[in-house]
Amino acid sequence: MGDHDKLFKRVFRVPRHAAGLIRTMLPPALVARMDLSKLKLVPASFVDPELRERHGDLVFRVPIDGKMAFVYFLVEHQSEPDAMMAFRLLTYIQRLWATILREDPKRETLPIVVPIVIHHGRGGWTKARTLHELVEGLDEMPELRAVVPNFEMIIDDLVRVDDPALLARPLEAFAHVHRLHRQPVTDARTPS
Repeated sequence: MGDHDKLFKRVFRVPRHAAGLIRTMLPPALVARMDLSKLKLVPASFVDPELRERHGDLVFRVPIDGKMAFVYFLVEHQSEPDAMMAFRLLTYIQRLWATILREDPKRETLPIVVPIVIHHGRGGWTKARTLHELVEGLDEMPELRAVVPNFEMIIDDLVRVDDPALLARPLEAFAHVHRLHRQPVTDARTPS
């Protein structure tokens, strides 16, 4: 696990920091419907052992509209674009839903899962943002789009966010820490 990943997990596993991320990534009218003071980190126990190293970084749930219906946020941290990220997230979402149904077998609906990718690679996010972009033949057979699962990931492409915009986010200390962390490091042994 790289330094960025460790920093990301340490900062965002704290619900108030994750709440700032959610405020940044989602429309204000939707955020107003959520009780972010009750945001809760959910164990990512839905991951198979062979995927342990590539599991969803953080999963949170939050009540919406004052009800015990939850919106789950699957937050993934990436230092490089991943061509198959939408597929990976689909796998995580399906496993999360399977866990929820296993824990509540009488449930007849599935909660919303919002896939968020935090990306800090140098060249920006250059890969697919939707699941449909990964499915061969849909451009040639658009009539099949309605029967092929799809979703769009929310990509927070930090390389495209300037420092003033980053510092303006409601992210408490993270914006400052990340800003310092993404500064080029000079080697102390190199003469100036």
